[in-house]
Amino acid sequence: MKKIRKLTSLLLVLVMSLALAVPCFAAGPAADDERNSVYLEMGDSYTDPESGMTFSFMPLDDSDIAEMNAAKSGIALAGMIGNRYYYARGVEIMGSSYNCTYTAEKIYGNYFEVRIDNEPLTNGYVRARLHCTYPGTTDIDVSCGRTGKLVVHTYDSQLGVSGDIGFSLVGHPELRTWYDVYQYWG
Repeated sequence: MKKIRKLTSLLLVLVMSLALAVPCFAAGPAADDERNSVYLEMGDSYTDPESGMTFSFMPLDDSDIAEMNAAKSGIALAGMIGNRYYYARGVEIMGSSYNCTYTAEKIYGNYFEVRIDNEPLTNGYVRARLHCTYPGTTDIDVSCGRTGKLVVHTYDSQLGVSGDIGFSLVGHPELRTWYDVYQYWG
């Protein structure tokens, strides 16, 4: 009988401990952490009210895929190709995370794009994140998942995108990813 009481007491303590832990698991990020963060699903867009910049996450079209396949020769470059200024082209990432910062120049265009192409994995994923700092505005983080292109642009064809844009990838440890970063007038 004493063993049953002890077992019941232990079980009751365990249940009460778990009940106290529920609010900890339910709590989301603090309001300050989320203030300047935007999470986009495929096809979503968001316009920042302070900078007027529009952020979009779009699917890759056939021309994007063909161009990325051509760039997978491992040649990273900076410079003009056609009407695009490339900061990086055909950069290969293997592993679970990557970080790099690019400085967008307004003379190169009003569109800044990061194309991401993943080797297919059954359980793989990639989450891309842009951290943008523009002169005279607050920082903004834009995050999205899987293959596609993150686009930052202004609707003003005379005003180019400028500022520091940090690009990071987080994914499956066995993930193999290629990306291009470029800017153009649109």
